[in-house]
Amino acid sequence: MGLRNCKVDRIGIRKENSMSNRVPLKEIPDTLRRSHRLNGVSKQLNTSTSSMPPQTKKNVKVISSKKPSQRRRNKVTAGANFSNAANCKRQTVVRRTKSDCVVIDIDDAPSPSTSSVTVPPLVGVKPEDLWLCQPSVAHDMYLHAKSLESRHCFSPNYLSTVGSRVSNEMRATLVNWLVEIHGHLKLEPETLHTAVRLLDATLQHFKVGVNRLQLCGLAVFWLATKLESRALSAQDLLYLMCYKGDVLILVRMEQTVLKLLNFQLQVADPIFFLNRLMLYDENGQSEEFYNTCNYCMDSVLHDITTVDIPASELASAALLAGRMIDGHLEWPYPIGYATEHWPSPKKLEPLAQKMIRSILEASEGKSTYTGAYKKYASRKRFYGLSESQKFSSVNLSKLIEVHPSSIC
Repeated sequence: MGLRNCKVDRIGIRKENSMSNRVPLKEIPDTLRRSHRLNGVSKQLNTSTSSMPPQTKKNVKVISSKKPSQRRRNKVTAGANFSNAANCKRQTVVRRTKSDCVVIDIDDAPSPSTSSVTVPPLVGVKPEDLWLCQPSVAHDMYLHAKSLESRHCFSPNYLSTVGSRVSNEMRATLVNWLVEIHGHLKLEPETLHTAVRLLDATLQHFKVGVNRLQLCGLAVFWLATKLESRALSAQDLLYLMCYKGDVLILVRMEQTVLKLLNFQLQVADPIFFLNRLMLYDENGQSEEFYNTCNYCMDSVLHDITTVDIPASELASAALLAGRMIDGHLEWPYPIGYATEHWPSPKKLEPLAQKMIRSILEASEGKSTYTGAYKKYASRKRFYGLSESQKFSSVNLSKLIEVHPSSIC
């Protein structure tokens, strides 16, 4: 028997084929090609499913071991028609390898009635956020975020300690510019706080020159957009810096920042803790109240004295400042439990009043750091929040004079 008229299948048996009866592959329809390739598998499926109990109806899925580009997936129903396939409780997956087919049984997924966990309703919790209230999830996330707080808490005079040529005023000007471009690009609030904390971590180890300080801040901001928001092009960011040269200058600065930080980019930003506190506040579902708390936090980002405050304390103080601006001077027990400040938020009041004072100075034109004021003055995104009646000079001046004992 000649080798030219023989074919060796995958189990080693020679079969004689007639060259005259062979049909070219290009003339075979696509449906026949797929059925011809799965011919050997379907035989084994019949033999494997024949030993199954007659009362059990199983769906069989064929997964080829070829490359993804050559993969063909076909579903074959064994022992039952498609009308009875809906009554199947277990699924059998046949994985095709080079030697033989391997049958793998996949356990059933638990029914929704047994897997669902009843969560008691909390004030301000949206239906899609109920899973955050499960103790097995929320507590672990909260502890992990708390463990990251000390990583980005620095001394207020760290710039002078490391001998940096960057002064506190230069840092404040840079952060104020980052707040402005963050509002211009309409990014997520987590991006801004992540960028500022990574900037402080970079300036602590990197003695950057004054002429490259803005480029360093832009590189850190670019990293934050990749972590928390949509990735922006280097050319668009350099355009905000009025630079029209080669974009590699930003890429090289980003590489320098990554090496200095040793790729430690996990940041416990205060937005995470603020979102958690919104679940316990009676106004947590109000978008205006949420933006008010964010405005309070953004107003003190340029202040070097706030770099040693943990993210959770910054979010708690912003919640207190937001409640004071809205006229809620009481401190309910759910909020005291969530912020760990009960029965009175006396430790949070100095920071909350500093936020209100910073907003007042920016609205009256007494401060040059007006990035947060311009950001929240947008009528399209924030409905002119910073220019609303509750942020008027008269209202804010009264809040600064509030005695600490009146908040309880």
